Amino acid sequence: MRLDDVLEAIHRHTMDAILITEAEPLDQPGPRIVFANKAFLDHSGYSNEDLIGKTPRILQGPDSDMAAIRRMGENLRQWKPIREQLVNYKKDGSRFVVDLSILPVADEAGWVHYWVSVQRDVTFQYDVQKQIKHQRDLLEQQARQLSLIEDHLNQAQMIAKMGSWRLDLETNEVWWSKGLYEIYGLEPSMEVPSFEEHRKLFTEESWQSLMAEISRTIEEGVPYELDLETVKYDGTSGWLKLRGEVILDSHGQKAGIQGIAQDITDQKTAELKLSVLALTDPLTGVGNRAAFSESLERSIKTIDSYGGNLMLMLIDMDGLKRINDTQGHAAGDQALKHVAAKLKSYFRKADVIARWGGDEFAVLVNHLGNRFDHARKVTGLIEEVTRPVDIGGTRTSIHASIGISFYPQDASDAQSLLERADRALYAAKKVNGSAYRVYSEQFAPTKPS
Repeated sequence: MRLDDVLEAIHRHTMDAILITEAEPLDQPGPRIVFANKAFLDHSGYSNEDLIGKTPRILQGPDSDMAAIRRMGENLRQWKPIREQLVNYKKDGSRFVVDLSILPVADEAGWVHYWVSVQRDVTFQYDVQKQIKHQRDLLEQQARQLSLIEDHLNQAQMIAKMGSWRLDLETNEVWWSKGLYEIYGLEPSMEVPSFEEHRKLFTEESWQSLMAEISRTIEEGVPYELDLETVKYDGTSGWLKLRGEVILDSHGQKAGIQGIAQDITDQKTAELKLSVLALTDPLTGVGNRAAFSESLERSIKTIDSYGGNLMLMLIDMDGLKRINDTQGHAAGDQALKHVAAKLKSYFRKADVIARWGGDEFAVLVNHLGNRFDHARKVTGLIEEVTRPVDIGGTRTSIHASIGISFYPQDASDAQSLLERADRALYAAKKVNGSAYRVYSEQFAPTKPS
């Protein structure tokens, strides 16, 4: 049988795809295709006219494994047989996967003239293996998640002020670890409170927040973390940081929620102290400018909603600079503390007192019964803060200049109210000695003609 007859038989009858190329060149553009059997043409959608004279690179595409192609090139340069799995592309652009073997064909002298590639389509097997790997990766991810939950629960038993818990979604039964009993000050021998009884262990606002997060976790499967205010059995309050996530049963259905709880009462107390410090003047102990501004805005909103009025006072303590210059800053600080103490003792707890800056104070008097009641109140204040006092061993008198404005009579917003009180203060400072002035239109800036 002639070689041509053999090739014709291969071309027509073999089920495997066969591609024959020249042996060289191995570098760009690569060996040219000289033969493709019918199985290859039918499967790839190419014709002989499309392939003959081209290189096998015509079959490569975006998902072709470049590492496998490099390995093939290295073996070709060493005239070695090749076995690889490769992603190729049909003429219509669709992907197919082949398990291919490439063998060198040499003459009697040992010179390689051709490469013969026998290819079998394994796209189905490849996709099945890929899906199996995907499922295995999902299972491994779930295993890691379960392991992470277990680590959290173990840590909860080891770390002080932490505990673990679990809620069965079918029975509503709740399980506590020993750590959670300790947080609530209960004996572990006591029965865990029912799910409904847990409502008593939180403030109403915190309980509603917890219920919303649990519902979201059940519906969406996402974990939650939130801080909740608690109520212990002895009536004392505290704070818990709760973390929870869904438990899946063997069928992948949501069976419960579990997580850890950490007592963060000390942390919350520290945060509260820091927030108080952030709004307090460290020298005098009264509020600072930021705290006063917040209180003023809140009071104006309340008046706008429910009615009422307020009096704003800006107080400049004349003479503090002289004390600083003659007796030193320690004496000046003592004088500021003295004035702040006088203001706190003179006004109601509901009134707001702040150090506005340097030697200035601000006072906010809410719900003043009558606008004209201010005269008696301010006169008494001046008498109180200007009484001679021993500062640094020296009997000292301090004068007070006070500017007053009223809301809503003098302004429509906080900034305008402060500006009008400041203009009234400027007018009071022109008086020799202690004095106060109430804002009136005569203090307004003169418009240019």
